Amino acid sequence: MKEIIRLFPEHYQPLLSNDVDWTSVQEIRLRVHQRLEVLDSTDVHTFPNLQLSQADLTYVLNQISQFSLYRLQDEIKEGFITIEGGHRVGLAGKANTINHDIDTLKHISFMNIRIARPSVNRAEQFLPHLLMRGEWMNTLIIGPPHSGKTTLLRELSKSIGSGTTLKRASKVALIDERSELAACHRGIPQLDVGERTDVMDACPKAEGMMMMIRSMSPDLILVDELGGEKDAEAVREATFTGVKVICSIHGGSLETVMKRRAANGLITDQIFDRYIVLNRLTPHRPSSIRILNAQGAQITSFEGELAMGWIGALIVLTVSTWVGFDIAAKFKKRPGQIRQWKSALQMIEAEMVYGQSSLWEVCERISNQLPTPICEFFSNLLSEKETCTNFAELWETKLQKHGHGNALTKTDSDIVAQFGSTLGQHDLLQQQKQIKLTLHHLDLQLNDAIESSGKHQKVARGMGVLSGLLVIILLI
Repeated sequence: MKEIIRLFPEHYQPLLSNDVDWTSVQEIRLRVHQRLEVLDSTDVHTFPNLQLSQADLTYVLNQISQFSLYRLQDEIKEGFITIEGGHRVGLAGKANTINHDIDTLKHISFMNIRIARPSVNRAEQFLPHLLMRGEWMNTLIIGPPHSGKTTLLRELSKSIGSGTTLKRASKVALIDERSELAACHRGIPQLDVGERTDVMDACPKAEGMMMMIRSMSPDLILVDELGGEKDAEAVREATFTGVKVICSIHGGSLETVMKRRAANGLITDQIFDRYIVLNRLTPHRPSSIRILNAQGAQITSFEGELAMGWIGALIVLTVSTWVGFDIAAKFKKRPGQIRQWKSALQMIEAEMVYGQSSLWEVCERISNQLPTPICEFFSNLLSEKETCTNFAELWETKLQKHGHGNALTKTDSDIVAQFGSTLGQHDLLQQQKQIKLTLHHLDLQLNDAIESSGKHQKVARGMGVLSGLLVIILLI
């Protein structure tokens, strides 16, 4: 969860990296002048020695908004911001209102980071109950906050849009008003929502449903968290066009949802053929999932150890697969990053020999011209310009901390570290020799990286999946 850890001030990051079990984290809560709180599948954990200051929370908010809070005013009015990866950051503070409508939030002092995770087909157990004569049924998912409604919708989208043993892939239209289901970045889903799934991102639900019916001719529409009567009427109209709808709504039970004006008409008119009722996910409490028919009678349920077993298996397989794919991604990136270092060394040589530039000037040009992650390394060197007393030590220190996005092996890093210990320590001719020698060693490493990249990627991905399956089998 590097994308979450990097949001926090630097002195928080070692604690979050080493003392938090990211395989089971569900929420991270921040409150000014209170201790940091982490909720996972087992318990609520706090850190006695970490009391959040206003400056700490402001730092996190700046990282989330990329120092551009003004761009997120519409999201802030809704009380949450969805960040890259599909994680949802809830906000609370002082609400400014105009004519009884919320204009914005000021003095934000509370945050709740809800962790999104890739899904691995937990929905398969429900699918037989959502099919009738080969057609998907209109379904309403009911659950309180933090019950897994969004995750289940994403899993259903993936299964229905990619096809299962029960039915071939259908055309799915996913209306993702909060950019939480597919976690689109520049229009491209970052989470797997199905091969035949089309996503309408950041669009109001009612308008999005009608647009997708007119433009994409879907077999089925998925939409998260129905709100007012406008959303309910759009669902009704969609079902009248012959398109199937699966959607979710906040509620503790079918009975409590019927008390909401917008949902009551849909339920009374039996617009939905199936209801999936979830309970809140809390530590030490088994999950409970019930499936009801159009009349509200229970068809089946998944409770206690069965449901927890599925969730546990999902977490284990997700994490092991993610680790495997993360390692494979590093093998894929390694040749390109070695080439970046070769380019950096060639620029250093040119600037020293022909430009007579100082080391700091060389670092500044490289940080401006080369792509990430290498430009970040040289930017980090520049940040210590005023306090640096030993460039070789600074080079080694920054190289050790250069972890984000770095795909170099230990041998690659040792070559670069050895070069740094000689940089600026010799005359021009000797310095050129050191650069040539380092380039030669990097060429050898590059050839090795190119030859082994494809093979190592396949092994890493396969081992990630297989190790997860092995752990599940051992636990069973």
